Amino acid sequence: MELNWDTYDLVCEQVKQCLLPELDRDIGDEPLAKEDFSMFRYGLEMNLQLLFDIVAKNERLLLESFEGKDNTFRVNFMLLIHQQSGYDEAPFQTDSRSISKQIRFLIDKYYKKIISETIIQTDCSKYYKERLTADKWKRNIGAVYGFLQMNNLHQTLIQTKFKTDDCLFMLSVGMNLTDYFEPSYKKFGLIIFNILIDYGDPVELQKLNIYRVVFEKLIKTLIKIITDESGTVLILSCAYKCIETFDGWRTPVKWNEVDDALEEVMKRIPFEVDNRCTAILFMFVCRVTTLPMEKSRIFSKLTDVTNLDYVIETAKKSAEDKREIFNELRNIFSSHHNLLIARWLRRLVKIFQDRDIIGKAEEIRFMLFIMHILYICAFYGSPWFMGMKWNDLLHEFVCNLMKLVANNFNREMFIEEIYAILDTLKLHLEIAERTPDFFKDEHEEQVTNFIESIHKIIPELEQYCVRKKNEDEEERLSRKSELSLEVSKTLEDPKTSEDPNMPEEESN
Repeated sequence: MELNWDTYDLVCEQVKQCLLPELDRDIGDEPLAKEDFSMFRYGLEMNLQLLFDIVAKNERLLLESFEGKDNTFRVNFMLLIHQQSGYDEAPFQTDSRSISKQIRFLIDKYYKKIISETIIQTDCSKYYKERLTADKWKRNIGAVYGFLQMNNLHQTLIQTKFKTDDCLFMLSVGMNLTDYFEPSYKKFGLIIFNILIDYGDPVELQKLNIYRVVFEKLIKTLIKIITDESGTVLILSCAYKCIETFDGWRTPVKWNEVDDALEEVMKRIPFEVDNRCTAILFMFVCRVTTLPMEKSRIFSKLTDVTNLDYVIETAKKSAEDKREIFNELRNIFSSHHNLLIARWLRRLVKIFQDRDIIGKAEEIRFMLFIMHILYICAFYGSPWFMGMKWNDLLHEFVCNLMKLVANNFNREMFIEEIYAILDTLKLHLEIAERTPDFFKDEHEEQVTNFIESIHKIIPELEQYCVRKKNEDEEERLSRKSELSLEVSKTLEDPKTSEDPNMPEEESN
């Protein structure tokens, strides 16, 4: 059974009618709203329903690959799939749940098979390259959303390396989008950068200088103007991939450029108002400063900026579970690159030294998490921890922790985080006392006294926590008692209980 050519031509024409045409003005001329596409969407839903009815009846003939078969329908159908799937905020997409469900079904069944064909890839790329040039893309937002979704589907379903031409085109589109003033388009560009670094051939990316171009765009421009959580994650994830994948960054000369990037991140941390964003920025610094290590890096999982909750759960593990993690950290930090790491960790300690911890409960929780990881990085991880130059910093850290505890301990949800930090502190001091090879003999007495002083701080801090909790409970009970007494007096005193507007009752 075959479709005749007349029917095939009609189906091809119908799928073209479902693609968003070029706008009659640039998107920057006036704000676009969903209402601007009401006429297109009205015709779209009728055409789509009819189209999918035909596809359902002729699915194999239209979507399967056959030798010598015309590919017009399948190319346009892939473009339609790109435009009508993925991003809910696209103002031109159908609202029909049944059609969206059919699209998802066909993606699962046919997308990978069709788009993997070279001729289909070539024709789709040609379509986007004609519409997403610097002077055309603002009138072709259907192609913008479609190209973004094609790359997302490539990331989830195909996962092959991009060719040189594809890499250069993605770079061009990403640059155009990140230069646009509207935040949503900037994020589209960041998503494309991330996929490009993930699936571009590392040799080609290095030869074409794409690593450096993307990295400089992220650090010199975007980190300063995109400040929300999702945008920050996209920027730092991509910057980290650039540094991690390109081995050239690891040489001392090239590392200066990484230092410049860290400096930009450090400049933003003290002024960040969202503590969750602070955590993301902070963890980026911790991750990057472990990159020169030749040994396996536990921080590759422990400091994943896109999975902070996992990090928190790791930090709250029992002492026995943490002992193995901390021993590995000690091994990681014992290389000759410690001076590099120590310089940045000292800066981090200073940043959080005098920071007032205010905000919502979830933000305070993340700040406690930051202080926990900071202790692990700066003090537990460093073999110089018990050296005299770290002593003042440690005292500052503990004082800041006590300040944080004083302000927030009466909030029940933080008790677990606070005791997790105390547990880490005690565990570290137990191990530190058994590692005298890390300090000079002439400092042994001073170090011993120092360890003892910190040991004294821990029970004092614990007692303070318990005292604050008891005081808070006593105050709560006292207020409850006072309230009960006032209510009782009100009920007993007829003058206060009478309603002046009510008539007096006649005596019997």
